[in-house]
Amino acid sequence: MGEIGFILQEARLKKGFTLDRVADDTNISVRFLDKLENNDFTGFPGEPYIVGFLRNYADFLGLESEEIVGIYKSQTLQASPPLPESTSAEVSSPPSPTKDPRRIPLAGAVAFLILGAALLWVVLGKGLTLGNQEEAVSAPAVYRVEGGPFEKRLYPGDSLLIPLGEEVHRVSLSKIEESIELETPSGFLTLRLGESQPLGTEASPASLVHFTAIDFKQSSPKAGVLIRVDFSSVNSQEPATSEVTIPPSPVPMEVKVSFRANTLFRHEADRKEWVEKYYSKGESLGVNVASSLTIWSSNAQAVKLSFQASGAKSFDLELGGPGEVVVKRISWLRSEGSWVLAATTLD
Repeated sequence: MGEIGFILQEARLKKGFTLDRVADDTNISVRFLDKLENNDFTGFPGEPYIVGFLRNYADFLGLESEEIVGIYKSQTLQASPPLPESTSAEVSSPPSPTKDPRRIPLAGAVAFLILGAALLWVVLGKGLTLGNQEEAVSAPAVYRVEGGPFEKRLYPGDSLLIPLGEEVHRVSLSKIEESIELETPSGFLTLRLGESQPLGTEASPASLVHFTAIDFKQSSPKAGVLIRVDFSSVNSQEPATSEVTIPPSPVPMEVKVSFRANTLFRHEADRKEWVEKYYSKGESLGVNVASSLTIWSSNAQAVKLSFQASGAKSFDLELGGPGEVVVKRISWLRSEGSWVLAATTLD
């Protein structure tokens, strides 16, 4: 029977998942995931959290969650030191004191004081335990943002990872005072309540990312700030006309589909059958088309199509904005004695 951390890590690597990807899909912070994979069960808010995280992580990886939890409990039991067998035999009972009626009031007072101290210890102990749990749960978190709009309450120290092209921009919440301060790769960004600002200048891709401080209480870092991240649509860089003229008849074409963020994507080539798959950022797809291609995407901005027809000029097609569901058909159409390749939006 192997260690839990090795089992979890091996299953994750076989699926090609990063810890950031797992954290996004399971809402378990990267810090706790890393501890689970290293058999480090310290620093968790409590035993129920460990069992719950193990069960959720195992289910996500397609493992038997009850088996994983059973291995954890077995290893925990083996690591616990055994209790002495002769504890009860070695403890002798103190001799019974001679009863003295004059000492009864004093004994009652002492018992009352001991009971009060015990109750106070229980109350304070629970308060400290809850305080420790709250501190552990509110430890700095890291969230990955890509594709569509993102909205989350952040606390000082929390960070956002925003992929833009080949780079990943890290934005951290620095402080909450009369305004909030975000630390970005290019400097600090200050936002007042309700104010919105871009991540970068107009000349950079970061200008497409906008932060809005939706809700926060001034000088109250414990209350956090509700941040919204929006992505502006990328203007298509295709030629003035997206039509490709081919005389005297249509020719086959190759279509490359590139995925810039996670999305569910379907396509139908030449009206045959629909093919559906969930694609991750960085993946691509090649499709050979004779006359028409119909596509559907749950996140229009995540998809870019590149067309190359035999003997014709190649061109790219942008589908739409972030989080937009889009359906398009790209096909050869007859126009004024020649054939053109045109894209049509479907309902």
